[in-house]
Amino acid sequence: MVSLAVRCGVLLLPVLVAGCNVEGGYPQSWDTGGQQGGTGSGSSQTTSSMNGIWTGSLTLDGSTGGSAATAVVWDGDLLLVSSAADAVFGGAVSGTSASGSTSVDASGDVRAYSADGNALDQGTLSGTVDPQNHMNATVSGTQRDGTLSLDYDNDFAASTTLADLAATWSVTRNGETLSLSVDKGGAVSGSRSDGCQYVGQLNALSGVSNLYRLTLTISTCSGANGDYAGYGYLDQDPDPDSLRLLSERGKNDRAFWAFLDRQ
Repeated sequence: MVSLAVRCGVLLLPVLVAGCNVEGGYPQSWDTGGQQGGTGSGSSQTTSSMNGIWTGSLTLDGSTGGSAATAVVWDGDLLLVSSAADAVFGGAVSGTSASGSTSVDASGDVRAYSADGNALDQGTLSGTVDPQNHMNATVSGTQRDGTLSLDYDNDFAASTTLADLAATWSVTRNGETLSLSVDKGGAVSGSRSDGCQYVGQLNALSGVSNLYRLTLTISTCSGANGDYAGYGYLDQDPDPDSLRLLSERGKNDRAFWAFLDRQ
């Protein structure tokens, strides 16, 4: 396209390797609790060095304090959720680094959504990344402008497989319960208590063991219906652990994110 205090919301070419598929958006909020490019004279593209799961805070312009935020960056894709700030961002970012510099200048266009997945507007993101350490960035031109301060999350380097995601996952928010099941092959299916239906797939990504491509179709869910694409990962810090999904609808007109607890 952050370990959240609020835990769910609405912000992807297969090869068979060691028994798993390797590949090389849920429009309402739900709560539950690198490789660097070459260097040379001038600047060089280092977009992949920004890859990771990033957690920290989003401080909206005019706010006196930051709100918990979680971001996934993978090969230029960015998806970010801050439920407390009522903000989701999706977009594409690229990075450049001057010869001899260890930091990356990041920039790109982003789409802003409310935490329930409604599209707001578009703007830009710019900042500086210290790969596998820290990211400072500013979002401008949207209804959710603010400053990001994010730390690299070691969950990105955790050793997981699709079998580790095989379970039933759920979360209840505003009186509605979302329940999703994942099988050992990464197939996703489930429903929400108001009748919305979910069918999708998580596929392992080549070169990383705890980030998965997500494709998801939502049906019988009014304006939320459609095909979504994004990412998922396993947050092993809470007890029970959490399956975290972040995605956008195909036309980039709605976002889906969900942080669900293992049952």
